[in-house]
Amino acid sequence: MKSKPTVLLAAIAILLLANFSSQDSTVTGRAKPPVNFSGTVTDLRETFKDSMNITIDGGYKGIAVYQQPPHDKDVPYEPSDNITRLDLAEIHTITISPNQKLQKFGNRDYIVITVASKDAAKSTNSYLIEADKRVFFDQVNAAGPIEKEIKLRSITEIMIDGYKQQDPEITSEKKPAKPTQSAQAQQPSRARRFVSYVKNSLKFKA
Repeated sequence: MKSKPTVLLAAIAILLLANFSSQDSTVTGRAKPPVNFSGTVTDLRETFKDSMNITIDGGYKGIAVYQQPPHDKDVPYEPSDNITRLDLAEIHTITISPNQKLQKFGNRDYIVITVASKDAAKSTNSYLIEADKRVFFDQVNAAGPIEKEIKLRSITEIMIDGYKQQDPEITSEKKPAKPTQSAQAQQPSRARRFVSYVKNSLKFKA
């Protein structure tokens, strides 16, 4: 049977390893879409002007919406029986009434959106869409863009001003360059760094 000090040291080592691993990893932001849609996003609290990289659930074309249900509530209705696919490139505004009640079909909540097209008449159509779909965009800031994520149920309007093809360097994931042989020799191994980390955490002297 293992002694209590041994078990305690093992537990400490596991905790230190978990903490070291989290410190040794990097977190990257959301991937940017190939096409940068710009405009204004308004939610229940504020308006985000000059928004960039606007998408709905990460997509900007082929966005699935559904025909509104019939007025006769006795008629069976399934949203996926009648799908329309929208492209942000063809949309001027998407407006959502904040006073509407959620409509439930199956185990999902839906809201009604009104879509105004970019044609001269700004023709409008209304559709159902999942209330929990999210709008992703970058809020322009002097220090750099701030990534935003807001559920559609909290949005009142999305206005698309324009779009342009994204710089490939922004959308492509850059793989870190492999260190040269001399750099590898100078850099301590992960095991050695972990041992050093444990010593420093437990205040051991090397």
